[in-house]
Amino acid sequence: NMVLVIDTKTGEVTVISIPRDIMVDMEVYTTKGDYAGMKNQQLCLAYAYGDGKHTSCRNTVDAIERVLFGIPVQSYVSLDIDGIGPINDAVGGVTVTSTETIADFRKGQSVTLYGKHAIDFVRARGDDKDASIRRMERQMAYVSAFGSAAVKSAKRDIGTITRLYNTTSKYS
Repeated sequence: NMVLVIDTKTGEVTVISIPRDIMVDMEVYTTKGDYAGMKNQQLCLAYAYGDGKHTSCRNTVDAIERVLFGIPVQSYVSLDIDGIGPINDAVGGVTVTSTETIADFRKGQSVTLYGKHAIDFVRARGDDKDASIRRMERQMAYVSAFGSAAVKSAKRDIGTITRLYNTTSKYS
């Protein structure tokens, strides 16, 4: 879960990564979709209380707004994990420097990711107490590198924007 904060005066973008295992009060629903009250649970469960589409996203956004002490989230994009490879490839691949040694990646190593390799990079999990934090750091590094790659690609080929939109819409 990442929140992009955009300063509309300067255009500066700040990304805030919110741990999926943070505890937050959230609305809970029955399997039939009936409201069952509020419960303090891990943020990652908010999506499960919905339809896998808009309702799930709205539940997650509401929970994130609680984490942010009521600051409203004006819009959101929900991307299926399977979409990472295709959107990564839509910008011509993403070169990133690994923030840790995990799976096939070595700390400090720069690698250009394509397809499934991009999914592996953002999804890999460690098994120690700090693994979640390091995974978020790796994901932040990827998002930053992806943004740079997307801008660079769009400057070379304006069709990148359409390709990126069309690709993302299939997984959103």
